[in-house]
Amino acid sequence: MNGFCCADGTISLATNVVPNQLYDLFMSNIDESVHFKTYVRTYNNKFAFTSFGVKFDKDLCRRNRGIYTFRTQGQIYHYIDDLIPLNGRPSYLQLYLYDTEHELENRISDSDRMNPSIIAELIDILRINPYSVFFWSLDDLSNLENQVIHIRSDVSLDQCVFNAPTSSQVAAIWVENEDADQLRGRDICVFSHSGGSHIVQYYFVCYEPLQYPLLFPLWRYWLAPRHSKVLLLSGRLLQQFVIDMYVKIETSRLDYFRSKQQHIRSELYHGIVDTITLGETDASNVGKRIILPSSFIGGPRDMRKRYMEAMALVQRYGKPDIFLTMTYNPNWQEILNELRLHEESQNRPDLVARVFCAKLEELKDRLFKQHIFGKVSAYVYVIEHQKTGLPHAHFLIILQRDWKLYALESFDEIVSAEIPDKNINLHLHNARSDNGRTVKLRGHNLDNRWVVPYNPYLLATFDCHINVEICSTIKAVKYLYKYIYKGHDRVAFNLVSEQTNQQIDEIQQFQLARWIAPPEAMWRIYGFIVNEMYPSVYSLHLHLEDQHKVTFRANEDLINVLNSNRSAKSMLTEFFVLNRVDENARTLLSNCSTNPFEGERYYLRILLNHIRGPLSFEDLRTVDGVVAPTFREEATMHGLLQRDSSLEDCLYEASLYQMLSSLRRLFATILLWERFEQDMSVDFRSTEDSILNVRMQILRSISFTLESMGKYINSFHLLDDDICFGEDQLESREIDDKLAVEIPEEDIVASEALNSKQRHVYNSVLGKVFSNEAATFFIDGPAGTGKTFLYKALLAAVRSRKLVALAIASSGVAASILPGGRIAHSRFKIPLDIDEHSMCCVSKQSAIAKLLRMARLIIWDETPMSRKQHIESLDKMLQDINDSELTFGGKVVLFCGDFCQVLPVFYLTENMRARLDPAFSEYVLELGNGMPPITVDETIKIPDGMLVSYEDDCISLDHLIDAVFHDIHEYSINISAMMNRAILTPKNSYVDEINALLIHRFPGELKRYYSFDEVIDTSEQSIMEDFLNTLTPNGLPPHELLLKINCPIMLLRNINPSEGLCNRTHLICQAFDRNVIDARIAVGYHSGKMFFIPRIPFLPNVDENSSFPFKRTQFPIRLSFAMTINKS
Repeated sequence: MNGFCCADGTISLATNVVPNQLYDLFMSNIDESVHFKTYVRTYNNKFAFTSFGVKFDKDLCRRNRGIYTFRTQGQIYHYIDDLIPLNGRPSYLQLYLYDTEHELENRISDSDRMNPSIIAELIDILRINPYSVFFWSLDDLSNLENQVIHIRSDVSLDQCVFNAPTSSQVAAIWVENEDADQLRGRDICVFSHSGGSHIVQYYFVCYEPLQYPLLFPLWRYWLAPRHSKVLLLSGRLLQQFVIDMYVKIETSRLDYFRSKQQHIRSELYHGIVDTITLGETDASNVGKRIILPSSFIGGPRDMRKRYMEAMALVQRYGKPDIFLTMTYNPNWQEILNELRLHEESQNRPDLVARVFCAKLEELKDRLFKQHIFGKVSAYVYVIEHQKTGLPHAHFLIILQRDWKLYALESFDEIVSAEIPDKNINLHLHNARSDNGRTVKLRGHNLDNRWVVPYNPYLLATFDCHINVEICSTIKAVKYLYKYIYKGHDRVAFNLVSEQTNQQIDEIQQFQLARWIAPPEAMWRIYGFIVNEMYPSVYSLHLHLEDQHKVTFRANEDLINVLNSNRSAKSMLTEFFVLNRVDENARTLLSNCSTNPFEGERYYLRILLNHIRGPLSFEDLRTVDGVVAPTFREEATMHGLLQRDSSLEDCLYEASLYQMLSSLRRLFATILLWERFEQDMSVDFRSTEDSILNVRMQILRSISFTLESMGKYINSFHLLDDDICFGEDQLESREIDDKLAVEIPEEDIVASEALNSKQRHVYNSVLGKVFSNEAATFFIDGPAGTGKTFLYKALLAAVRSRKLVALAIASSGVAASILPGGRIAHSRFKIPLDIDEHSMCCVSKQSAIAKLLRMARLIIWDETPMSRKQHIESLDKMLQDINDSELTFGGKVVLFCGDFCQVLPVFYLTENMRARLDPAFSEYVLELGNGMPPITVDETIKIPDGMLVSYEDDCISLDHLIDAVFHDIHEYSINISAMMNRAILTPKNSYVDEINALLIHRFPGELKRYYSFDEVIDTSEQSIMEDFLNTLTPNGLPPHELLLKINCPIMLLRNINPSEGLCNRTHLICQAFDRNVIDARIAVGYHSGKMFFIPRIPFLPNVDENSSFPFKRTQFPIRLSFAMTINKS
């Protein structure tokens, strides 16, 4: 902070003195001086030569309540009026030459707050002011109406001799009919009665002295040691002055950009579309836009650029962990120590800015050097100013991996939202789990619910409001970064013109919309940092081949310019060169922002964001040795763009495999009838059958496939209006499917291998089924005790007698293991959003209802995964369709789970799956019963033989992978051995990390598939696309899907549950095409079946805390070397 003013002392100003009378008015504490400083803006306006034109916040400028703040919106103008008032009521300049004998009465006539003695004293003080001397002298002119006053806009003064200007130097008198050429063009001409006001331009040297005579009594304000505090003690006038001066500085910068529009426009519009113009629909307006470029700090393009750079940090380091807001405290001791008697902190914006800046630097030292929250990978912060102008800083902090906040305990170490204990932290208590503590403020009792999250250490250290919040979800990322990069406090408005070709002036729009208060004005005048980012982000300058920007001097030879090495280089071309010579550079991806409307430049950006280590523009356009003519075609060939014909391509690629039943199943998923009717009919054609008969057979097969997915062919208009598959056909198909379920031979003889407890269940259940008596059973048993083996035996026993037995499960994987298994929601039509009043969506006349009436046994596996409302809705539905008040409509229902209720519960405890490892079986049972050894810190001790010793993250993870997949090459051939192995982990992030390691170790050629991610709000596509690519919400496939032949994958959606394609089904990759994957079911009842898997759209659940609305189109699979415990 030392030496930040006057260019560290390199600039010095000439000195002069302020009249002693005026100095005493500012410095004294007598009643008259206090009154003067309270209404100093009004007194200054009474003697100002120009009027002050600005829109200000009247609510904040009221003197009778709240904190007085002079807050303005838009541009500021200084106006000078005619010499003679039109209505006989003089103001501003006119008061100096109108009825000077009654000047005192004229100046106080319209204000009852003015003190006549102070007005008289100010009249006397300003008799030395060059402007007042000049205008008072006009009182002697008899022909004033014929005169033109010429106020000089640029007075040449000799700073070396420190002379103040004389009255003749600042203004002159001209006769109205004299030659106009004698007038200097930039000077101000004031007529006697032209009927209008004249603007005093901000660059005129008379700008300040005409408006602020009390601050510039001798025309210019030079500081003498004794009088150096007068400006800072001018109170509310200082608030107006600093805003006026900042707007003047800002306007000069904006005028520079306005004067450079040709250069700016050529830079923004050379072969591209400026992304800010996305909302512009009239092409004629685009060419008439006045641009405010990103080099203007605080402008909309600058804030958008910083937002994109901040999002690049998120892509590299992950979501932020901490959101911290520090707010200025007007009662800081450093502020109070500098205030004089009766002085208010809001009237010292210089103190506000400098003290807050010092506090901010101290906070940054605690956060980023002392690491009070842990070591930091990246951070951004932005300075904002509240409505009253008081500053606050928003921080978004991303911690290093070892310091990430995962557990609630780590949250509590950083953040508290409780009223501090008065006996322990009295200071924090006075500043402020339901422990009953309350405080009384303004007549109201407030408890912990009114406490915002804070950090006790920071609150006590900085003695100000510091809000600290944990960013626990990805959903907050977009909001937080957009919130802190929203820019200036602005008013929202829209100008609608009847003229279709009106020029769009972004500079004017920025000026009109922007609000500013004194502390912000002073912050910017001082040149303090308004935002900071670590580490720095450098965007790659994106351009097409030979279209980069070249700079040269006007007198240079263009041939030499074109032939120079410097002209041939750009950041992008040097990036290509670096990739040729540096292997490490080939791991880098570029960060740049474009818009889809920019055509080839946008497609170039897509390629750069996905292809590592490109060597040239041609290399980017090359895939499999073929050079594409355009970047768009290359991006399409890489699978980075979604083609309009992608679904057709998917079916065409699948048709080449000649797997007709699988092709029809795929068609039922994406439905493209006319194009692929012939490909799906080969096995139905014969010499006797007519084309119509063949078509009906195809449609009937597709209809049955759609029914298995819960859809009906009549809804897709594939049939003529006079052709319809009747309800009886649908009904018979449902029943035939269940009666025709193939009964494996091993299931028929399974009853002979049951142990005693299984046999007891088997006999009890079948006794009720064959006697047609109502009964409900529950089976309780840990994993491996033979529950599935028992279910298959029961299903085989019932179905072998041509009776209907339904196998149901709560998850897709469990359903796929059971012969004819279906998911409960699909079979019973259970609503997704369910409550105690919900009913299954099954009509009494439907085919499903008839099937359920015929069912003699219903087995529901994994019942504990279902809500009680699911069971209750099934009970109500079965009672309804069976016209029975008996439980479950009189059906025999067998549930599996750990239930302790009054109904018969059978316990299975013998582990049939792990009979060769009795020690492990015993440990699993003890673990489930809460019986294993407990350590001192109340954690469960895992046997040493089940542990991998920890050295560090990488080495220990390698040991774990080697222990589970010790011969990855052998497992790529022996599929069954591989499918019996998996690494379980609690978090999806760990799953992705382990799967990424294993797919690179797995033998074979790597195939990459990229998702197409779209924001629901399409106007934000260019901003959010890269960020969306980094997200993998729960239940969605990743953006980059890495696969190899024979690698294990898991299905993420229910595609065809009746055929085994349901959520969590494990498959093996067999073949790849650009738009379809050929896969085989690896385990369960449907093991060995082949299927085509297309890309499908996913929408993350917006009710979750992990995402925000967007659509991802990707293959519904992910690698399954590792999986979460919930997915196992």
